[in-house]
Amino acid sequence: MNFKGRIYSLFFIILIFSCINILHANEKKYTIGFSIGFSAWPSDIFSYVKIHTLPEDLVRLFTFDKEVSLKNPLNLSLQYNFTPQLGIQGEIGYLEGRYSCILGVIKKGSPKTEYENHDLPWNLKTLFFNIVYEYSKKNKGIIPYNSIGFGLSIISGKKDYRMEIDYTLWPGMKLGAGLRFRPVADFQLNSRVFVLVLDLGIGPVFGWNVETEASGFNFLWGIDFGIEYKF
Repeated sequence: MNFKGRIYSLFFIILIFSCINILHANEKKYTIGFSIGFSAWPSDIFSYVKIHTLPEDLVRLFTFDKEVSLKNPLNLSLQYNFTPQLGIQGEIGYLEGRYSCILGVIKKGSPKTEYENHDLPWNLKTLFFNIVYEYSKKNKGIIPYNSIGFGLSIISGKKDYRMEIDYTLWPGMKLGAGLRFRPVADFQLNSRVFVLVLDLGIGPVFGWNVETEASGFNFLWGIDFGIEYKF
């Protein structure tokens, strides 16, 4: 190959690498997002409350009028996109709630049942890694997607003279299905329905769980709305 041919070959190689760099620079590999929504606890089973001080001369305890109420969940996420359709997402979340009940106390030698009202605030912090799959390669429009993730759920709360919310850290699972609306290529709106399983029944990683009653399946569901930016 003569000198001119080598120059042309070098120029061609430089052009190819320049095109690759330009194409790579135009790929949006990351998505950062923030969302807020509402959620609900589907039952009155809440296995993270315990009685730390028993009444004297106790014969029997029972609870009724139990309620678990939740406030708006907040989520912050960062997603890396392997392809235009498939990505892995790290997501941290925060949620506040309250557990209330009436505790019935039957004591030895007492003809009457004593009743105690309890109202305990608690909070939930989560860290999950989700696999996200979009059902469209479009850069604009409405794109449906599904997600599944595994991570950690941390519950902590207050105590009163009788009951308290245990500090508990559990491995959990999060399932989601939603729609992303992209009015432009880089910004998108996100609407998602999710189910958060707080424990998978394999035991706490750290801490302990002392239950006042028979355990149940601890999970919540919710809907959140957010805004996301691809970069």
